[in-house]
Amino acid sequence: MNTEIIHKIIELLKGRAGLNIKLALNPVSISNKTFDGYIKIILRAWNFKCIINIKNNLTPNYIIEYKEFVKEKKIKHPIVVITSYIYPKLREQLRNQNIAYIDLAGNTFLKQNAFFFYIYGNSKQTEAINLKSRIFTYSGLKILFYLLYDPDNINKTYREIAVFSNTSLDSVHKTINSLIQMNYILKINKDTCRLINTKTLIEKWIQDYDMKMKTKLFCDTFRFLKKEDEYNWRKIKFKTPETYWGGEAAGALLTNYLHPEIFTIYSNETIKDLVKNYRFYPDSGGKIKIYQKFWNFAHHKDAIVPELLIYTDLINTNDERCLEAANIIYNKYLADRFKKYS
Repeated sequence: MNTEIIHKIIELLKGRAGLNIKLALNPVSISNKTFDGYIKIILRAWNFKCIINIKNNLTPNYIIEYKEFVKEKKIKHPIVVITSYIYPKLREQLRNQNIAYIDLAGNTFLKQNAFFFYIYGNSKQTEAINLKSRIFTYSGLKILFYLLYDPDNINKTYREIAVFSNTSLDSVHKTINSLIQMNYILKINKDTCRLINTKTLIEKWIQDYDMKMKTKLFCDTFRFLKKEDEYNWRKIKFKTPETYWGGEAAGALLTNYLHPEIFTIYSNETIKDLVKNYRFYPDSGGKIKIYQKFWNFAHHKDAIVPELLIYTDLINTNDERCLEAANIIYNKYLADRFKKYS
């Protein structure tokens, strides 16, 4: 438990917001899950008591965990998640689900009955920035995606990793060294390494992919030429390995749980080829979002991107059914794979 975070946050809120805060860091057990204690916030006539859940890093997956935990449970006090920094998009997702949070930058959302306390817009602090490294640059995220696709890829040569991740040899060298320094790679012997702590790496990759990488990959927006083309979207035959379904469409194909509202596609085909091959028509108000395909390795699932990318696209939405589908995909396709490398 990182108690340093909670103590810094208390001092911050006392100083900036003039709150009277009482803390009890005694483990709290609810339905076989242990939390870090209680915090009581006093503001004039209001008393707000909540259960503390300290997280070193927070990603959208927390929303799924939270909803699963509180479902059909009668919890006397709300649970507030406390962490170093929460990106603006994730803060919005948490508020939409009425999930309380406080971060080290002072961003705060607390709501219970008539009590409502909200601080927003504070920037990332230096301490939070220093938690990152060159692993989570644009090129580093591409390399990490290749390694997380199959953790055994860590034993490929640097040149192979550069080719398959579509990055430079220098980027691979810097990223691998950073992974070693941050204890994400374990040296087994002279010729063999092992990727470890993959759950933490996945969580960071999901968040930083959405914040740092996806917007740079965006190409254009299209619509289906005819309404029946949208209705029969599953019958479209993509030219793989150039073009794949991602996001809601890939989630629908993988789980049969979704009806896509937005059709995400990852492709290296030209606009001319997309129009010619699939009857897509450029339209800024369309439902089809085209992103550049950023990997260069063989992926043998017909017409859909790797499961980690599907999961990431779904979990970074504000849609409840997308979050539920993301949970299905993680449990069925990802959990066991990464448990081996925990």
